[in-house]
Amino acid sequence: MFKRRDKVILKIENLAFGGQGIGRVAVDDEKGGESAAKGAGESAPRKLAVFVENVIPGDEVEVSFYHIKKNFAEANVVRMIKPSELRIAPQCRHFGTCGGCVWQNLNYEKQLEYKENQVRESLERIGKFENPPVKKIIGCKSPWEYRNKMEFSFDGSGTNLQLGLHLARMHHDVVDIQECFLVSGICVEITKFIRDFLKKAGGSNCSGGSNDETALDLRNFIIREAKTTGEIMANLVTGTEFDSGLMAQLVAETNKKFPNKITSFYHTKISDKRGERKSIKEELIFGAPVIREELLIHSEKIKFDITPSAFFQPNTFQAQVLYETVFSLADAQKSDSIFDLFCGTGTIGICFAKFATKIFGVEINASAIEIAKKNAELNNLKNIEFLCGDAERTLKNLPQNPDIIIVDPPRACLGEKLSLKLAGFKARKIVFVSCNPTTFARDARVLVDNGYSLREVQPVDMFPHTYHIETVAIFEKN
Repeated sequence: MFKRRDKVILKIENLAFGGQGIGRVAVDDEKGGESAAKGAGESAPRKLAVFVENVIPGDEVEVSFYHIKKNFAEANVVRMIKPSELRIAPQCRHFGTCGGCVWQNLNYEKQLEYKENQVRESLERIGKFENPPVKKIIGCKSPWEYRNKMEFSFDGSGTNLQLGLHLARMHHDVVDIQECFLVSGICVEITKFIRDFLKKAGGSNCSGGSNDETALDLRNFIIREAKTTGEIMANLVTGTEFDSGLMAQLVAETNKKFPNKITSFYHTKISDKRGERKSIKEELIFGAPVIREELLIHSEKIKFDITPSAFFQPNTFQAQVLYETVFSLADAQKSDSIFDLFCGTGTIGICFAKFATKIFGVEINASAIEIAKKNAELNNLKNIEFLCGDAERTLKNLPQNPDIIIVDPPRACLGEKLSLKLAGFKARKIVFVSCNPTTFARDARVLVDNGYSLREVQPVDMFPHTYHIETVAIFEKN
């Protein structure tokens, strides 16, 4: 078996969910090290899966092991021997250093192909499905400047102040951005202006990153752009004692530089000193308290007001595709009662409300529930009810005869206990929205083993140039 720092040559064969490349190397468990081909009559050497960062299929690389287990290992690239023919020039100068994208060097059509295969392979390997009903992935028509929200982090201080995204696989150092093609050009220009202004005006009082000893720190700059209305929300996140005069000057100068561009400007103050209870206060400095997105779902215009802390799918136009897919697979009837579990700010339930008798939305985050209620009111919906609580515990307070159950859980998905509980409701359909194909495959097996058939799986690419995959699946009661 190999040891740490051992080096081997690998041909990268595939991409794993998480963005790493996968290569395989033969091992001889008895003798250790790399195996040569065995003689006639002897079993073939075992293949060890090796996960490697910053590579794509077709790359031939020399790697050094840093983490080794019985069935897999992780390694870093020492040198590129032969680059893959699939490689393309990345669009962004920060690619490879910045952690925002991992696949800019791979043709977008190939990205889609690998993502679709990851969903299929997860269902086959983890869920034990033969020929799972995976449809062709729905790609993003505009794979650049698609995000409606970016959260940039500060680092350094004074004239060395930096503002950008974290380095790949690191949570402290940041890449001082000069460009970013995940958001619109105006958002990048506003972000750079904020950084440059604070460099000059803030001096040594402006330090990036959390600092428990002083509250004069800069944490983040969050910018949101409603893609359907063009409204922009800027939000500077700092410690509690950040100078209010400097904040007012920043807002005034930003509006002067970008007249009639910013709809809302917030100052969020965080107190998290040692020995004190953490608190967060959002203060509107300029403009409207919300920005608005408008989705067109089944020919119905649905409005969503977005606050600084509200969750909204970061890709507006692909969110519309996602919700239309959920709507189509659910095929709800006007008489249906629907459970919307892990509903967040209520977007899916609100999209369904005009096409069903009753919607029950369940979410553990209290602030998300309040936003959901306001957006239901904004759309004049009377047949949707939101409950705050853990999904498993709250289910007992709901009617026990739903026609359709929609779930959109976090990456850990449902788990066996909740999957069994949902199967026990015997709903006509369960619509499963998942951002993790591996945990989804595990839960899908539980549902199928307990009275449901997996009819269709539709991958949707919400985040081009990243490894993230969204999946919508429909389960029907046998």
